[in-house]
Amino acid sequence: HAQSSDAFTEMYARKMNITTDRAAQRIAEQSEVSALNARLQKERPDTFAGLWIEKTPELRVVVRFTGDAKGQLAAFTKDPHYVAETAPRSLELLLATQQEMMHQLNAAGINFEAGLDIKRSEITLYVLDPETAREALAELLSAVDFIRIEKTTGFIQTTAASGGHRLDGYQ
Repeated sequence: HAQSSDAFTEMYARKMNITTDRAAQRIAEQSEVSALNARLQKERPDTFAGLWIEKTPELRVVVRFTGDAKGQLAAFTKDPHYVAETAPRSLELLLATQQEMMHQLNAAGINFEAGLDIKRSEITLYVLDPETAREALAELLSAVDFIRIEKTTGFIQTTAASGGHRLDGYQ
């Protein structure tokens, strides 16, 4: 396991054009960030609004909360690399709204792709026909103003591909 960890660290160092020591430090920092993310989702679901890592110009972790962002972050870390920002809504509200939206679209037989934009505190919905989606979601859209509907020309098609098997065929 240590060997695969070392290989990953070396690969990361090459990709980021940094020393292996710095790469190991960043990997450890990312583990800390992941742990904080999980802890905040569990302990502050009503106010935690998500987080992300910015690597340039300097490494920092942006942590968002509704309400007093700085005060809430201070209860979890004093590390100056962690920066608090105020968000208009919690991650829990975004996720619950996304689930409800997906349920309504599935019930209406509408194909879609959706994602969360934590930086904008929005849900982005991609559909072939935005008007049909707006009609299906009319009640939900009257209650929330953070679903952005975008027209798409198609969706990513996933395929099942089997690897490692011998293929026979005619020449």
